[in-house]
Amino acid sequence: MSELHISEILTEKDFNKILEQYFEKPSKIIDCQLYKAHSETIGYLGDHFRLKITYHNQKNCLQEETFFVKTKPIFNTSQAEYVQEIGVFKKECLICENILPMLTAIAGINFSPKCYLVNENCLVFDDLMARKFTMRGPVLNFEECKSVVICLAKFHCTSVIYEELNSINGRKYRLIDEFEEAFQETCFSFQEGHPRNNWLKNNITCVIDLVQYLNYKNWNEIIDKLNKLVYTEMETFIKPSKKFRNVLTHCDLWCSNFMINEKMECVLVDFQMARYCPPAYDLLLTLFLNTTKEILQKYFEELLNLYYCTFKDMLTSYKLIPEKVFPREFFFESVEYMKLPTTLEAMFFSTNTLFSPETFAGIKANENNYREFYHTNRSKYVLREFKENQSFRKGIMNVLVPLIDLLNNKN
Repeated sequence: MSELHISEILTEKDFNKILEQYFEKPSKIIDCQLYKAHSETIGYLGDHFRLKITYHNQKNCLQEETFFVKTKPIFNTSQAEYVQEIGVFKKECLICENILPMLTAIAGINFSPKCYLVNENCLVFDDLMARKFTMRGPVLNFEECKSVVICLAKFHCTSVIYEELNSINGRKYRLIDEFEEAFQETCFSFQEGHPRNNWLKNNITCVIDLVQYLNYKNWNEIIDKLNKLVYTEMETFIKPSKKFRNVLTHCDLWCSNFMINEKMECVLVDFQMARYCPPAYDLLLTLFLNTTKEILQKYFEELLNLYYCTFKDMLTSYKLIPEKVFPREFFFESVEYMKLPTTLEAMFFSTNTLFSPETFAGIKANENNYREFYHTNRSKYVLREFKENQSFRKGIMNVLVPLIDLLNNKN
């Protein structure tokens, strides 16, 4: 690897720990190679590598295994400072090391890749591509939607099961009480001067510029409602609910943050934006980011029912009463409540994720462009792409039109 030496990221002790975790037995390491992952796995808030370890197994035969390595940003100083200040890498380390292993044990399946190493600089995971998992999208078909929905239901349900099993003698146990630091908000900030407050202002300005460019007749009214939603209402939506059941949620499931294999099994990756909030938020945000209006018009109710039935069956398998711990009517009420904020957040994400990996790599390669895109003038890049790229324009309108419809129906 020409850009940096492998020892700057991982040590021999790390390699041995990875293999011991992988095999539960020591193996003799012959060679280790670290190389950049290809552009399909481009990292917006980190850098991605693959690690190949050559070793002698217990029968003294030469073998190779590959692992996926995620690091703090290495090659872009502005990106590295940004990630450090907003705390996303630390959050993911806390979740991967402390929360996901115990929830995975409850599920009996891996809804996230196994993590073999956590340190202050990097995370090492199963290489899902080597296990025939692939990224889908950017628009999911119905079967892919079902795969993601089932995975989300099981993932969310494990939080409820874990909390119920640990609620003893009338004392309600909640994950956020034990792992409060892991649930610090890393997406939205309403604190003036915070990098994610700058991100928020940059995003809302971008959406407003799109509304004005499209020259909606009532654009002044739309913009007023957008500003009210962002600056006076959004903070309540993303906090733990006092009415609905909260769980560990992913809240960043665009098409590069989940993978599906040929058996239609889904795995979630990248927990940097995770929250403790109602599961409907996560479910809706995922659907709005990865499907079309046409798919949702045809299958929305079916997907909601699939989600709840999967959740309910899993609760029942642990002898928990769904009507008591996760009532159907509360779930569907929370869906209606969360439609507007999740469509807004999907709109914000779309102004980032709809760029092709190649286009974004060009932005990321230049520190001034990266800083401008994330902090001061995303509109410049989005409006240019909107005018010139039909696929990008279609993707933006797929989220913007429903957002405006919801705002127009809002009192």
